[in-house]
Amino acid sequence: MNLYSTVPHDRNGEQRCDDGDSAGLVGRRNCLKGIGGLVAAAGVVGTAAGTASASTTRRGIEFDRTVNVVEELGLDPNGNEPIQKKLNSNKQSGTLYVFPEGEYLVTDRILMLFLDTVGFLGKGDVRFTVPERFNDWAVIMDHGQNALFENIDIDLRADGATPGCRFAGYDRIQVHDVEMVGQGIHLDSDPRGEGQGNPEVTPAFAFVARDDDAEVHAENLVARNRGLMGAYNYGKGRKGVWVGRGSKGTVTMRNCHFSGFPNNGLYTSRTRGVVQVEGGVFRNNDVSQVRLGSEGSYVKNALIEVDPSMSKSPNPEDILCARGVRIESGQIDSAGVTVENCDIRIADGVNSLGGVVAARPGGMFDVVDTRIQVDAKYTSGVLGRVPDGGSHNPPPKPHRVRMENVSITGDADGGAAVDIRSRPDSMVRSCCIQQTGDNRDAVKMTDSDGSTVRESTLNTTGKWYDMRNTDANTWGNSGSGSCSLPDMDDSDSPASGTDGSDSDDGSDSTDGGSDSGSSGSEDLKRLEIRGKSSNAAKFRVEVSGEINGAESAESNEQGSGGSVTGWVGKGLDAFTYTGRIEELVVEADCSFTYKQRPGPDLYKLHGNETGDMLQYTGKVTDSFWGGGNGGDSISTTPTGDEVTGWIGGWRDLYKCNGEFRSVSVDGVFDITVSEEA
Repeated sequence: MNLYSTVPHDRNGEQRCDDGDSAGLVGRRNCLKGIGGLVAAAGVVGTAAGTASASTTRRGIEFDRTVNVVEELGLDPNGNEPIQKKLNSNKQSGTLYVFPEGEYLVTDRILMLFLDTVGFLGKGDVRFTVPERFNDWAVIMDHGQNALFENIDIDLRADGATPGCRFAGYDRIQVHDVEMVGQGIHLDSDPRGEGQGNPEVTPAFAFVARDDDAEVHAENLVARNRGLMGAYNYGKGRKGVWVGRGSKGTVTMRNCHFSGFPNNGLYTSRTRGVVQVEGGVFRNNDVSQVRLGSEGSYVKNALIEVDPSMSKSPNPEDILCARGVRIESGQIDSAGVTVENCDIRIADGVNSLGGVVAARPGGMFDVVDTRIQVDAKYTSGVLGRVPDGGSHNPPPKPHRVRMENVSITGDADGGAAVDIRSRPDSMVRSCCIQQTGDNRDAVKMTDSDGSTVRESTLNTTGKWYDMRNTDANTWGNSGSGSCSLPDMDDSDSPASGTDGSDSDDGSDSTDGGSDSGSSGSEDLKRLEIRGKSSNAAKFRVEVSGEINGAESAESNEQGSGGSVTGWVGKGLDAFTYTGRIEELVVEADCSFTYKQRPGPDLYKLHGNETGDMLQYTGKVTDSFWGGGNGGDSISTTPTGDEVTGWIGGWRDLYKCNGEFRSVSVDGVFDITVSEEA
């Protein structure tokens, strides 16, 4: 009998019996009384076997007894026999269950429900393991108070395992020192897919503070998920942390690390309660790193970063739109989020709207004492979108943005470092904006009368102000000066990967590197793009030096500084250039992309919609590896500098070191680089 399913639920899966403000639902105390009788009648609440030890206090929670789960309950610490049945049948209020070092197999939910005081404490290296394809809550502590879960890791290295832990209650819920060990990818997930090919996946953690004065405290949690980007699935993809409508009190997360989730690192915006994020590292999660929306919620002292070159996910290029901090509240009538003393970085080559972004259902917010670096084109450091609610109700007024002592640096091209839309009475004060990208404006305001830009450094290549239908007060600003960079050193992050492979620090086990910080040799090189089909191919090339049309280039393809765009049918376009190729894109019956990045470079071929098979070969100066997402076998040449394969209606993706040298796709195009004599 699954008692968890006997309690009424609302449409979002939250149990309803505690929602005293909802018509027709019983209150918390009556709920506990009624369910307590049901549980006792079902014979679930038992007495721990053996003789439990004396009372103890842990994390401010007073336990009547402690129970050694191996000696007194007979749990298997070798990971062979499931543990949930013995735990569920021997649960008792006032008990701290101590797990000696070992591995404990969980094949179904551990349910610690309707208990006033209960705790799980690991001694030494303790792990809960789950079987293949386990996509469910491994542990649920809920509908009680004074709960503790400490020093027990969740091992999800079984194939396709995506377990989660749900901690909720009416007061003093404590979760400490827990790591999700392994990679959380459901085997049926499909990047950018829909329907049956993209299932709903369990979050790593869920927290619910069920009373207005309830508190959930989580500290030193680590989950380096390395999941599939693009598998957001309308909110059903795997989240790092979920805090939803059932939470009314305060959830605090301190010094946590969440990376590589396809559906927000922290998805904590759709709540009536308060969410406090203090310190920690949040990196390379899709949609957002930290997502907040409710009044009084904040993120402080955190490192927040989006850089695909540092990602451990198999397909970082499929990121949908990775913001730093996203502010929105859905249909909940709440606003007033603060971002304080954070270091935020949005690297080049990533799909993102900005470092701090208020979505259309996002109300007023503050950004203070924070450093933001933005290198991605047309991406803002701070963006306040039109607060019309989008598909939700508009957020409550006022909608203003307040920025103070905020530094925005980087070399993003185009757009504006600060972009505020339909948010009257906003303020940019004592801020420092220094962006070196082309055509980059400092502050853009639209339909935001009564706003102020004052006493700030506005050092950009474009306009200081772009005021559109906005009467703003601008005074005391300067057009010169340098600004503080974010400190992205996370050496004091809460925990490291088990064997170093999950460190998510941007390092790679492959020897070598692409020295992307230099422009390469100034010797003249020759690039030849030869079309082999009557259907013209569009191409774009960017180099670190200069590129110029050679004798075979068309008149409109002569190059301009470091880039050239053109078309080629059956025939040859040739160019000379200096430096190295930073980006090369060809769009034809199939597409090809080569991109220089920090760390390993990207080498990608994509087949046509018809699925016709095409053979390709490619070469770089150093080495290839990877070949995920349908990639074919890598050539076994001694230097590993060549790759061969077939593409149809799919994509082959490789990482590589060295400089681009050639790509050839049968019947479509040949592209080669040679030294110019």
